[in-house]
Amino acid sequence: MSENWKKELRKIKKMTKKKVLEIRKREELLRDKYKEDAKRIMDLIYSQLKVVEEIFKEKGLLPKIRRYENSIEMCCPFVVYGELRFLPSISFHLLLTNEGYNVMVSYLMGGGGAVKLLRSIFGYEKIVIPSPVRIEDIQKEIKAFLQKRSQAIVHMDALYKTSERRF
Repeated sequence: MSENWKKELRKIKKMTKKKVLEIRKREELLRDKYKEDAKRIMDLIYSQLKVVEEIFKEKGLLPKIRRYENSIEMCCPFVVYGELRFLPSISFHLLLTNEGYNVMVSYLMGGGGAVKLLRSIFGYEKIVIPSPVRIEDIQKEIKAFLQKRSQAIVHMDALYKTSERRF
């Protein structure tokens, strides 16, 4: 191997490391700059979900909030005809941008035998709330999730009532 070739490869390696370190440094500066915003947003989301948890308690079915470093998830289960249990959840994930933290909201559906049907109701939406995140934005997304959950409950109840008539 020629010495020039080795020098070229070393130069590429060195430049890559330098660029990666620059990016990491800029990212760290951004995180420090918006650190308080991240905490404020997470506390805001949590406070709104706590109200939902309190109101939507049902015998044996407690909404459950899980809080992580950069995200919060709330599972809000329901039962149809005392048999099938469904576990729709809403998640809020912080996304760091140059202007501050955005919040990505996504719905998940798990449990039960009719998951495909419920996924058609809940979809695979991912909504991004841009910075600055306000309480109204969080409430709007929680309300949309709960409306979809209500729609799923009514739809599943009607579906099982109809299937019960057939037998």
